[in-house]
Amino acid sequence: MPMMLSRLRCLKSGNTLCLGNVHLSFLTYKRLDVTALEAALAIRHVSKQSEDGPHLLCGDFNQEPFMPGYQMLHNGHLADTDKELLRQFPLGPDQDGLKENYLVDLIPELFSHKSEHLKSAYKTIAGHEVPFSNHEDVNGTMKFPSMDDIRQQQELPSVSRDTPEDEPCHKKKKLRRLYQTKPENYGKEVFIAALDYLWYGADELSCTGVLEMIDESKIEQFHSAPNIVFPSDHLLMKAEFEFASSS
Repeated sequence: MPMMLSRLRCLKSGNTLCLGNVHLSFLTYKRLDVTALEAALAIRHVSKQSEDGPHLLCGDFNQEPFMPGYQMLHNGHLADTDKELLRQFPLGPDQDGLKENYLVDLIPELFSHKSEHLKSAYKTIAGHEVPFSNHEDVNGTMKFPSMDDIRQQQELPSVSRDTPEDEPCHKKKKLRRLYQTKPENYGKEVFIAALDYLWYGADELSCTGVLEMIDESKIEQFHSAPNIVFPSDHLLMKAEFEFASSS
């Protein structure tokens, strides 16, 4: 899990800010337990380095809002339904070969964090996450056979349990396109998902604004990204923050 950690100081006020930038494992959603663990370790480290002061954690989390890693960041711990989902990813049999081992059961204490009032900038300002932050042609390289099966087995919701009902309808469109993706449809189907977030400790920081995500029609005229206008398959996201008066 690559992570860059920076400590910034405001020249005007002298306040310091600990900033973490991460790129969590994708693994085509076949190891959601690993990605969720990485998310927990990342926020734990940033919070520790900030000494519980102002801190931000942003980057490519490779987790959609309904997935365990996102929910864990939002709530500080895993819900029982998320634990059951992560038990769909066995590590292998135990020493006696009698039962399967699962990462979430071997080190349950690490699937949590104590960053008080951790919030997502976009959800705070807009009321929901961006409809997408990743828009790319699958190029016949990505296959998602297991996630659909897991969703049916666990009867998982198609949207975040913490997401308002007025979330953009793009979510339904995205799910349909994602899980029907086939290699032979290269040039016709794309992978679209919200994978990037800006998390902040709301005790010490307040978010005052976010940059609206580009309309998908602007990208579709080029089929997908990257292209001559959009240099990356991940789209630009920005947020403004202020130090809380207590800082």
